[in-house]
Amino acid sequence: MTRSTRPPRARLVTVLTGPLMALPVLLAGCDGLVRFQHESFVCTENRHGLYRVELQQRSGHRRLMVQDETGERELPIILFTKERVTAADDKLEIQLDRQANSIAAVSNQEYSKLTCQQQKFEM
Repeated sequence: MTRSTRPPRARLVTVLTGPLMALPVLLAGCDGLVRFQHESFVCTENRHGLYRVELQQRSGHRRLMVQDETGERELPIILFTKERVTAADDKLEIQLDRQANSIAAVSNQEYSKLTCQQQKFEM
């Protein structure tokens, strides 16, 4: 049986060097790991009476909330992709373009593009 002639400290440095060198690469790949994301669109005055549209994502669950002159309510999401979200109920349909930061709304057979300020938070 042969024994290593390296001192214990040198062996420890050798054992720890590989994982420590790989750590920055592993951490750099964590950008896609988002537990919570909140996108808020605050809109200027419009004919639909919308003040705010919020898209919330948490652990795979998604909600689209709208606040208008009647209060706050959740719209069921019909389509959800990285670029686009569509949600609607019997009174209102929202089409949210996440890349262009634009919102289109349809209510009472009236279609309009809304001017909104986007705020995004993720963790």
